[in-house]
Amino acid sequence: MSVGLKRTKSHHDYTMLGETLAQVQEHKYLGVTIAEDLTWNSNYRCTVSKANKILGLLQRNIYQCSKETKAKAYKALVRPHLEYAAAVTDPYQSKYIQMLDRVQRRAARFVVGDFRRKSSVTKMIQELEWESLVERRKTARLCQFYFVHKGESPNTFTKLQQRDTNHSSRHFTADAYKVIETRTVRYQNSFLPRTIRDWNRLPLASTTQPTLEKFKASLLLSN
Repeated sequence: MSVGLKRTKSHHDYTMLGETLAQVQEHKYLGVTIAEDLTWNSNYRCTVSKANKILGLLQRNIYQCSKETKAKAYKALVRPHLEYAAAVTDPYQSKYIQMLDRVQRRAARFVVGDFRRKSSVTKMIQELEWESLVERRKTARLCQFYFVHKGESPNTFTKLQQRDTNHSSRHFTADAYKVIETRTVRYQNSFLPRTIRDWNRLPLASTTQPTLEKFKASLLLSN
């Protein structure tokens, strides 16, 4: 697999133990599908497919259980697949956001037991008090960046920890970071550039929390 954004890629043959390795356009590594064009399209499709299969299994086997039991089953067995590696793969294009959301909306109908076309799924989700997947993924990104902020991230992030000393106001002080300049939409919405922008919007009361648990709790209060 030759990774890059160029339309025409140069391919080279690689051998291992005398065997030439097959060329592929994507490869799954640690549960995440990595494509040669650096998009997450295939990963989203795999994620949704797996989540829908498990949700279908629940619908066939525990449809007579209580609402509470079905909600716990969704949160324990389905939603983790939708949020796996979410800090890195958080989509910014509406078609992929909706693709993931459809699984949760389908789950809400299952939990409530209301499959009528005219029923409002949005109201069901509100009644179940489920956070939107968009907000949960944003929280995951910010929690991951919290480790960067605390100096507990891998050494690869060391050079990126540049504080923006000019970014100061009543709410934002030295905890703000320099925004990474980007030339493509894809890079602009990748983990670091996107999360730094979100981090800089947080109030000082959140960024100065001493523990991850308290930081996460402050995010939930601000949502």
